[in-house]
Amino acid sequence: MLFFDGDCAMCNRGVGFIANRIPDDVELMFASLNSAAGQHLLTMFPLARSRDALVLLHKGEIVQGALAVATVLELLPRWAILGRWLRLVPERARESAYDLVARSRHGLARPSVSCRMPGPRVQARLSSQALGCESAHLGIA
Repeated sequence: MLFFDGDCAMCNRGVGFIANRIPDDVELMFASLNSAAGQHLLTMFPLARSRDALVLLHKGEIVQGALAVATVLELLPRWAILGRWLRLVPERARESAYDLVARSRHGLARPSVSCRMPGPRVQARLSSQALGCESAHLGIA
């Protein structure tokens, strides 16, 4: 399960990017951190809140930051080599770069003016109660 910042245009576009490239046989669901499922995750794993742009629940473990990005990239056939390469970058440099982007994420992509409904590939991978469109910035395409 990939939890993402539902108020972040860049995060929403990233989810769309992943959904459009992930093979059908790979089981990866999405949920906004703002949703009931996301809030439950943050209650169960309080440390996930400290870097809450992207949180991956993978094989029963919480994976965050650049390592979560690398793990997800490895699931995408044409992007897997980039995920493996990212793992080779020293952890301190990799996570510092991730933190810089995560802190700036709301300013890096223009938010959507309306709350668009997710496309069919994203909808198919949304966890039940995953969205919670409390925010008008969902913008998943």
